Amino acid sequence: MNKKPQNKMMEIWQRLEGNSRLFWLGLGLLGLMCAGLMAYITRHGIGVINDSVLYVLGARNLLAGNGYVRFSGDYSAVPITNFPPMYSLTLALLSLPGLDPLYTARYFSIFLYAINVILMGVMGKKMTGSTLFGWLAAGLLALSEPIMRIHTFAMTDGYFLLISFGVLFSLANHLKTGKIGWIALSGLFSGFAFLTRYVGAALFGTVLVMVLLFQEDWRKKLISAGIYLAAGLPMALAWMVRNQLVQGSLANRTMLYHPIHAAKIKEGMIFLWEWLLPNSEGLVERALPVASVLFYAGMAAVAIGSLVWIVRAVREKRTLSESQIFRIGNVVYLFGYSALLIVTLLFLDASPIFEAHIMFPVYVCMLALFLMGIQWLWNRGQMWLKGTAVAIALGLGLVFAEGTYFSAREISWGGQGFLSSGWLNSATLAVLRQLPEDMPIYSNKIMAIQFLNNRPAYALPSPINPATDRPREGYAENVREVREAVIKGEAYMVIFNYYGLMHSNSADDIQMMQDLGDGMPILYELDDGIIFGVEVTSEKES
Repeated sequence: MNKKPQNKMMEIWQRLEGNSRLFWLGLGLLGLMCAGLMAYITRHGIGVINDSVLYVLGARNLLAGNGYVRFSGDYSAVPITNFPPMYSLTLALLSLPGLDPLYTARYFSIFLYAINVILMGVMGKKMTGSTLFGWLAAGLLALSEPIMRIHTFAMTDGYFLLISFGVLFSLANHLKTGKIGWIALSGLFSGFAFLTRYVGAALFGTVLVMVLLFQEDWRKKLISAGIYLAAGLPMALAWMVRNQLVQGSLANRTMLYHPIHAAKIKEGMIFLWEWLLPNSEGLVERALPVASVLFYAGMAAVAIGSLVWIVRAVREKRTLSESQIFRIGNVVYLFGYSALLIVTLLFLDASPIFEAHIMFPVYVCMLALFLMGIQWLWNRGQMWLKGTAVAIALGLGLVFAEGTYFSAREISWGGQGFLSSGWLNSATLAVLRQLPEDMPIYSNKIMAIQFLNNRPAYALPSPINPATDRPREGYAENVREVREAVIKGEAYMVIFNYYGLMHSNSADDIQMMQDLGDGMPILYELDDGIIFGVEVTSEKES
């Protein structure tokens, strides 16, 4: 009695799986929906934060023929070395018809969100061999709040994700066909990835591991690795040489050990589980101890299982299928990226936190793991396991959709970052526009002043260097120089949220405000900040 409906469902399933046009039509429609969503929620403008300002200014200066530079407080050009140039260069190229890179960044993000969702669907189908699982992969990525949100800012994240897909797709084609052109293309994309974000170095490691493990013999391994490095490494080396020449540092980083604090790890766990669990009051905090153990146990199981599988595959000299290439490639990239991030935090830069802006490659790889797990349950045959697979897929989709809905609604109400109403209506910035333009400015928000007032400024010294997590060298002397310049009427000091910082939970913020502000002359005291300085005399004005 129950076999006819079951057979009918199997027939429909087989028709869907065998219809490639329907697969592409579904992905195309989903991509258009994502583009429409991104256009709607960024209708007040693309999100702009500190890093965004540098990328946009870099693009504007490239268009103006000034090179990849920013301007210091005295209007002198300073080469940008802490952010690779690929994103700014792309914005500049797209803006050649006469567009402002800021507006170009919005339309570029709309495109990136749509194409990344489509490519996730393509990868999902290649991993599983299934049209429906390809749609599931694309749908889960589209509904993921962290992935949606990173595309709403003028940042490198969406671009880096697109280039990462290019690396993995061309690598898979090379391992499948043996054609040299594909590994050269993978190297080219890897070079682009490094020029987009320094963590693109993880893609170099991923490709080399895959080639050296799964090429047929050592001759082919070495040839493929050599061609790959020849295609991608020169771009990375050229950029680092340029940095060394203009600023005496390969990547504007200092090698120094700084431990990762437990609070930062806990914060990262909260970000992760806020993505994976329902948006219920206090649920993540209550579940965090158990959830953290589950995460570490799950990652350990994936690492051990993958290592065992790789060892067996290498010993047996297996020829990998396309599905296996994508599956194991995602796992290698997941752990390679995570390892590079940990090394960076330990020795190169202590400032990043485990938020979506940093962790989105891990999130995408985790989605790939979820997809593999759901398909494994589905393929077991028993109806209760199929039901479990459906429940997990629906559960993830509903949780993701809830987070994305609330975030999209919030973002669509107004601009983000420096394009939010608070910054656009800043009383401090309004007063600052009336002050003499030839007077230097010191501030704790130099990017806001540069972006909204088109006026460069000097950064105020902080007692702790966030990159090294150590006391800043020359801090006391820098504070003295700033105070003297302000007292003598040679500069203004603009501190946003001064009283908020004075009463913050951060001892460093309190110390900084006391060191800089105590006893200083106040020129303007406003709702969102204080301008320290003295009235400019007529003699000074002349």
